[in-house]
Amino acid sequence: MQLGLMTKQRMDKHGLIKGDKPFSRGHLYVILNNPLYIGKIVHKQNIYKGLHEGIVDQELWDDVQAILEANAIKRKTKKNIKSPSLLAGLIHDEDGSLLSPSHANKAGKRYRYYVSKDLKAGDAKMGWRIPAPVIEDLVCRTLVKTFSDQQALLKLIGPMDIDASALPALFARGCEFANTIQTTKAKTVVQLYHDLIHSISISKTNLGITLHAGFVGKQLAISFSQDQTLMLDVPIQIKRRNHELKMVVGEGQAQTNMDLKLIRLIAQAYDLKTALAENPKMSIDEYATKEKIDHGDARRLVPLGYLAPDIAQAIIEGRQPVELNVTQLRRSNQLPILWAEQRS
Repeated sequence: MQLGLMTKQRMDKHGLIKGDKPFSRGHLYVILNNPLYIGKIVHKQNIYKGLHEGIVDQELWDDVQAILEANAIKRKTKKNIKSPSLLAGLIHDEDGSLLSPSHANKAGKRYRYYVSKDLKAGDAKMGWRIPAPVIEDLVCRTLVKTFSDQQALLKLIGPMDIDASALPALFARGCEFANTIQTTKAKTVVQLYHDLIHSISISKTNLGITLHAGFVGKQLAISFSQDQTLMLDVPIQIKRRNHELKMVVGEGQAQTNMDLKLIRLIAQAYDLKTALAENPKMSIDEYATKEKIDHGDARRLVPLGYLAPDIAQAIIEGRQPVELNVTQLRRSNQLPILWAEQRS
């Protein structure tokens, strides 16, 4: 800061100017952790001696790495971390930029996200801001399904010379490992994920999970070739519901499952419909007073009591469109009477 040094200015693929900002802690960490300064290079997670001379002596480098490692351990072992970011350091966007953990507090509730570096630093108007529970749940269920499903497991390990008689034992070990992933507590699963997962890449249409072949081999008691890559691809769609990002997997099945607020709204609408049918003399305002709800909200409930049964059932089972929320449904003043028109 005192020297007035700034990051390099560059233009991204969207034509937005990035960089030319003061160095952040992240920038400094990358510099301090870069082995180029001691005459070495990094290739595929391995460090090799380079052809250039180092400008920092090894002793100073080792001292700096010890300090960085001590600080990292101190952050990871804080006892007050109730909801650790399970995938921190693993998720990248399609350009290879790391998504960093972030959180926000609203009405006493903590919301966790994985956010693009430039977006988090205020250096861009576009980027990823993914709700952490959404992506963490998707990764967990993808891993569990892969190791517990026989076809998915065989697809993962690829063509190998495995005797047919050995397959039942292989599948059993896969199911055991899937159970470990599913039942391990959050604070412990962080280390498990970092041992298992090499990287996670996300785009608007795909989630790619690259696994450490060596670690997978140990769990399954099989050997992979040294250069073998284990890759899981999950087709996804990214949609937005107001300011909230939703992830739709496969053939349109939403990962968010049931929306309890929507279900309560439908239940309340059917309760109003039943109350008016059983007591024709009761007005909507009297119902609102009895149930202690806003009179305007009560009137807006009336059309919802005549939703097509399959639409109501879809909401109860969590199969409603990702874009549909309580506010949108409650304000649907022009809801068609005919069920066919409601579906369309």
